[in-house]
Amino acid sequence: MSTMMEQGILVVDDDARVLETVVVMLGRGGFGVVGTARDGDAALSWVGRKIDLALLDISLPGTSGPRRRSGDASAGVPILYMSGCVDAGTVERARETSPRGFVAKPFTEAQLLASVRISLSPAVKEPVEAALDDIARILTQLGIVSPARRPLDEQRAEASLSKREWEIVRLLADHLRVPTIAERLHISPATVRNHLKSAFQKVGVHSQEELLRRLL
Repeated sequence: MSTMMEQGILVVDDDARVLETVVVMLGRGGFGVVGTARDGDAALSWVGRKIDLALLDISLPGTSGPRRRSGDASAGVPILYMSGCVDAGTVERARETSPRGFVAKPFTEAQLLASVRISLSPAVKEPVEAALDDIARILTQLGIVSPARRPLDEQRAEASLSKREWEIVRLLADHLRVPTIAERLHISPATVRNHLKSAFQKVGVHSQEELLRRLL
């Protein structure tokens, strides 16, 4: 029932029919199944192996639902829960284990594959402020909200400028030309141009006018 691969998805469900159906769906979606398990003990035997995602039924024989803790050996395995239990208590306990997602049974093949694709996306490991910027960017791209804040990548570009590059930007904003800036900072015009070139690359622009418009 399982296709052994170097890495892929582990499917865990006590219902043999569900297990086989999910494996077939994943195969049609182009996903590799590294193995299957029908109870919690069999699933734990996979801990420590290379698994991209564990597709895990919450209600397994011998278990009482999700109980993963940050210190557990299984904590590093990305989990996508699948369950017919969608009561508030079960969902809350699942949420506390920081899964990649949750898909409710019965699900269609399209719903399962969409959940798996999203769950296999790189995990967000950024401060809350950065995460909020990402959410704002996505909502803007989807047309759900109008642009209200600059994208996170622009803010990072600004933060990446060196102290000297910022000095040159501010002098440009004062309408000084490269030779004058060089004289003011006691560096050569070539050095000023090199700093500007570096700033262009960091911010993603191609001219002094674009640089000033983006930053100031």
